[in-house]
Amino acid sequence: MNKFDRNKFEKRNLDNIKGIFESRTGVDLSGAKKIRRPVRTVLALAAVLACFTVTAFGMSMFSSLDGDDLGFNAVYAGDGIVEIQVENRSNKNLEFQEKLKLMRWSTGEEIKPDADSKINFYGMEVPAGQTGAMIIDLSGAYNIKMLEQPLEDDYYYLVLTNNNFVFGQDWMCSVNFCDVESRGAGDGILDEGNDDSDETQVTDGHIITEVPEELRWYFKEPYFNTNERGQAAYKYTEAVNKYLADFNGEIAMPQAPGLILDTTSKLIGENYSSMDAYFRIMGRCPSDEALVISAVLPTTKYNNGDGGEALPLFYIMTYSKSDVENTDCAFIYGHLMTFDELKKFKVYEDEQYVCYEVSGLIYSDVMEYAEGYINYGGSLIRWDDNAKELLLEIYDTYKDKMEFYYIR
Repeated sequence: MNKFDRNKFEKRNLDNIKGIFESRTGVDLSGAKKIRRPVRTVLALAAVLACFTVTAFGMSMFSSLDGDDLGFNAVYAGDGIVEIQVENRSNKNLEFQEKLKLMRWSTGEEIKPDADSKINFYGMEVPAGQTGAMIIDLSGAYNIKMLEQPLEDDYYYLVLTNNNFVFGQDWMCSVNFCDVESRGAGDGILDEGNDDSDETQVTDGHIITEVPEELRWYFKEPYFNTNERGQAAYKYTEAVNKYLADFNGEIAMPQAPGLILDTTSKLIGENYSSMDAYFRIMGRCPSDEALVISAVLPTTKYNNGDGGEALPLFYIMTYSKSDVENTDCAFIYGHLMTFDELKKFKVYEDEQYVCYEVSGLIYSDVMEYAEGYINYGGSLIRWDDNAKELLLEIYDTYKDKMEFYYIR
């Protein structure tokens, strides 16, 4: 075994430390002449460099090579607008650059943007441990009609980055441009018959007056049309940010911990969604989700009881208990409310989370709400006495008594 040479070891490592220092600072430590310095000076220099190195690594950027992880959920809203929910699963803040690559999976080729084009990015920062909403407008850079053509056994994906597409700091996010999110229940009649409808059919006239005037416009219209939905969501998100700009308190972010209403009934539908029945955003942005409890009602299409259509009925916003105890407010459906004000909506609480059923911020009369949804939206629900009785039975059963369990 070779004898350990401490002098060679210390010199080699000091050279390495100097190399790191020079590469990170641009400072040349070599000099024209070698100057003999006291040992304590060398040790002091080594200590400073060691501190610098630790600090540099402690402030490292978000990278999968360091174990940082994130999740994507992309929805194409039409007109070249892609809405991406980004879940930051790291303890580091993430800030994307305003850069992307649009790729085709089967060939691995990049779809180049048009010359002199511009891609608009919104919501590029996602704090540690939180979920954010990113909106990317590709309409000024690509042939959207071409992208919306169906692909056979193929798809597009975006490559996003926070550091010039360096390995470990670039991420793929698939997007289907021909799968525009739609309601689908009306089979092409969702936008018919709207000219004769008035505001009260889609908006509770009493409740809408409690929304700040600068945000009220958003809740006066439904957004079954996907193109209108994406544009309105973007404008509304901008308006909310402007409205909250002067607010000095902290606003809690809703959670989606997998809590589900405790029921085995086939007449109950459950899903997490960021929007209400008319596709209006529930929170501050498209990533703020509520647990939506729906009544499954008979339709004119399935007379034998084999199928039904879900009518969104209850909207449960969930917050961590620590946020409820330590945070100023929540922002729900155009309302900025303290958690004391939200107490009247509380339906569940455990050691981790508190749930608020906030349909009272959306409608005040369940039958008027249901009829507006059915008449305005071109629904196929068979709205007869049996359906009305079933709706009221479901509503009365769960309105004041909700128990939840976790899906693991």
